[in-house]
This record gives sequence, C-alpha cells and structure tokens, in this order.
Amino acid sequence: MKKTLKILPLLLLIPFVSGCSLIQNYFYTGETSENSGGNGGNGGNTGGNGEGTGTVEQRKSIVLDSVLSATDSSYSSGNYGSFYSDGVNYEYYRTTVSYDSYLRLLGKRYQYEYLPSYPSCIYNTTPIKGINGISITYEGESINSKLVLFNTPGNTYEYQLTNVDSFTNRTFEFGKEQYSYFAITCDYGYIEIQSLTIFYTNVSQSNSFLDNYSGYRYEPVTYSGTLTDGVSSVYATDADGYSKKYTYYSSSYVLENSSSLYASDVAYTDPVDVSNYYMAFHAFPANFYYKNDSNSSELYYYFGEYARLVSTYTRTDGYANAVPYNTAPDTYYPYYHELDIDLDGSYRTSNRGVGRLVVWENGFSCYDLTPVIVYTDDHYATFREYNNYGGFGPRFNAQSQTAHANYCPLTTY
Repeated sequence: MKKTLKILPLLLLIPFVSGCSLIQNYFYTGETSENSGGNGGNGGNTGGNGEGTGTVEQRKSIVLDSVLSATDSSYSSGNYGSFYSDGVNYEYYRTTVSYDSYLRLLGKRYQYEYLPSYPSCIYNTTPIKGINGISITYEGESINSKLVLFNTPGNTYEYQLTNVDSFTNRTFEFGKEQYSYFAITCDYGYIEIQSLTIFYTNVSQSNSFLDNYSGYRYEPVTYSGTLTDGVSSVYATDADGYSKKYTYYSSSYVLENSSSLYASDVAYTDPVDVSNYYMAFHAFPANFYYKNDSNSSELYYYFGEYARLVSTYTRTDGYANAVPYNTAPDTYYPYYHELDIDLDGSYRTSNRGVGRLVVWENGFSCYDLTPVIVYTDDHYATFREYNNYGGFGPRFNAQSQTAHANYCPLTTY
C-alpha cells in the first residue's frame, strides 16, 4: 500500500515536542541578562549590583552542598527525586551523582527523535522568599545551560552558564530584583555542581507553578474479528505520520515457526509502534513477555536485542493516583501493564532502564472503556498520553507533584 504523509496531525503535535525547558510556561525566551565577571552588575535588571548592596548585607543564605551529593544515582541515564532542606522542598530531574560525589546534570537524550526528553535540572518547588543572589561552583561542557529565575511569566530572567573545564565559582547578584523560584538546567552535554548557595531576603513573592496543558486524542485503529497469526493486520499512523501495517503474531506461533520468521520482522520496540499494536489487537507484541513465563528463556534467545519485559499490576498507590483510571470489572482497583522501552540503546532484560509504556486496560473515566497508554522516559516522574495517531500529548505529573500540570484529558478529535 502506498504511504500517505499525514500533515495536519504532525502540525498539531509540534507544540508537544518543541519545548526545551522544564516548565514551558515560565522558561520562555524573553529578556536575558548575563552577569560578567562573577560580581558585576546585571545589565538586564534595574538597580544593578550597587543598588542592591543594602539588601545583600541583610540577606539570609541556604547552602545545598551536602544534600546535592546525597541525591539518587540508581540509573546512569538519569534519576528523578526530591529532597527537603532548610524548610524548602527541591526536585531534581535527569541527574546522577559523579565519582567525586557532585550532582551531575545530564543533557537530553534522543533515542526517539519525535519524543525528546526534557532538560536535566534542579529547582525549588516551594517558594524561597526574595531570592536576590545565587553562588554556584560548577564545571562541564554543555550547550544552553542556564540559571533561570522567575515569579511570573512576565518576570523571568535567564543567565547562561558558560562552559568551564575545571570547577569555577560564579556569583549572580540581582540587585533590586527578587524572585521566589530558581532552576539550573542543562540541555546538551553535562554540568557538575560542586557547591550551590541561595541568597534571599525573606520578602514574599507571588507565583503560580504550572504549565499550560492542551492536546488532541483520536479514535484508535482496532482489529475486529478472530486473531490469526501472520494474517490479522491493520494500518495505523506511525511516528513519522505515515500509514504503517501492523500484523499480529503470538509468541507461541513465533517460537513454533522460528526457522521461517525473522525476529526483526515480528518485533516492535518503538513507543508508537508498540502502542499502535496494543490498541489494534489488545495484546502485547510477541517480543514482550513476562519474566516468569515458561517460555521466557526461548523468547529471550530468539529475540535477542529485541527482547522486552512486561509486568502487570493492580496497585492503587504511586503513579496510579495521577490518572483517572477505570477499575477492572467487579473490582475496586485498576488493571495495568508496564512495557519496557529502550531509551538509549543500552537496554537489557537484566538492566531495564527508565523507559516504559503503561497500558491502562480499562481506560480512563474521562473517556470510555477503551485502553489508554501513557509514556514515561523518567521512571514514572512524568507521563505523556498516547493520542492514537502517532504522537504523545503534553507531559504531566505522575510521581512528580509540582513541576508540571496535573493530568487533564486530551480533546477528542
């Protein structure tokens, strides 16, 4: 069948994947000012360093050196978490801890070009009243690393963190300008933070800490009739906007006919492909299996690099609280599956990484009983809902509580 490019849906998805900042509503491209020399005035802020001297003498400080080195380092591809220090809650995102016990912010990963990750970052989620200076000792090579300060979208400043090959201290002074929130972000490459001190006056500032949320949801392509291996098939829109054929194969059939089937022809690993397959057949691709399946070793041997694990749960805690799941029939709990997704080519069934698709088999109460699939590239910190048309909606809070908007249904198209 001739491939037909679908243009309109791709245009609709551009806002979902084009942002390169943690909170799109705040980390926008606006006035930017750079503090040169470490102590110099801030050209973009009124008052400069001189006019802020009286405030500086009265201000308080928070030193985060020791707590930064204690953050989670379980996954080399980046971790998400939070910590509490001096009455303030902080979150870190896509970070790890270096051999020298310093917080390392990792750059973006693009295993799937249509699903870019958010920048790595560290930020506060409860306000620090009157931030008027930050001192940071760091080193690293990164494109577009920033220190971002804000209260509201109209009062945001960005300071570029220039590349340095050895640990260097930079102190940013904001003069009369005072903020309630800060974030240090890293787009590409890396930076390591050895020391971080926040200066503040304890003067209250107002803020709203959510990003906008919008998106579209399409009716899924589904197969009707009895499933027949190698015969039952559908055409659905892939990640490139083309019509792609998906054919049903059960794992038992694949093993019985392994001599005549290539693993690469029957396996699906791309998040959109796996989502389309499940929505069409309400079954996992043949290369997905449970760790304790009786034929798991055979499937692992046959599929090799395409082998993926799946797990099923009925829990009502954790990230289940982030979505309006429908309960399974005659129960009080949801029925959902976690399907492993390789984010950087390092996936092994013994080292599964942080990428998953979560399939809510009975759907969400805001729609109907049709399954709903969400994607995470940060081990359940955030989710993005599959729109059934080759793309994913905006990122929303899962186990994260404050960095993004909470779940909101996509608009049915």
